[in-house]
Amino acid sequence: MVDDFADDIVSAWAETQRLTEQAEQTVGTWESMGRLRAYLDQLMERGAPVPTRWHKGEHQISMTYMAALVGCSPKQVNSHLRTELREGFRDYAQRHPGP
Repeated sequence: MVDDFADDIVSAWAETQRLTEQAEQTVGTWESMGRLRAYLDQLMERGAPVPTRWHKGEHQISMTYMAALVGCSPKQVNSHLRTELREGFRDYAQRHPGP
């Protein structure tokens, strides 16, 4: 059974490593912050799911994935979401968890 999924598991791990390295190497700029804000606004406007992961019994926002997806630094995502969390983004993410 494990052999049936081995290639998928290895591929998923490689993609995780690629996205993590990409996000960690990205330098935050005003432009990348603008992309992040636009991305989050679009999610909420469409009622779309927020990239999350299941951790310690709850959905947590996948900040590294989001940084790689948008092309900003993980620090920008963390900083911006701390502000947004005070404005209800955490509640939105819990109501709209995604893969």
